[in-house]
Amino acid sequence: MKQIVLPIFYDVDPSEVRHQKWIFGESFDKLRDKLQDNTKMLKWKVALERVADLSSFPLANFRNESEFIQEIIQWVDLRMVNQTPLSVAKYPIGIESRIRHIYQHFKYWK
Repeated sequence: MKQIVLPIFYDVDPSEVRHQKWIFGESFDKLRDKLQDNTKMLKWKVALERVADLSSFPLANFRNESEFIQEIIQWVDLRMVNQTPLSVAKYPIGIESRIRHIYQHFKYWK
């Protein structure tokens, strides 16, 4: 199944995530000390570097939070319209009504 990743950087700069700096880096270091699993932490570090390099939605690029949220909703809406993944369940009964319910929430925010 093709997956779509949408990095959303809320009150953090992507470069802080990419390089684990500042407050984000401090939290990452605390987690490393707590877990004491260097293999897992290395995998997370690489994943964070990759996700920070993707096209993203940093809050700093918008005038306010409302505009930020609207842009995310539009982005998701454009990519999800009429895309019902059939691999959600073996017998996806009732999924259409749930998808319509989600889209109604999107329309509420538009």
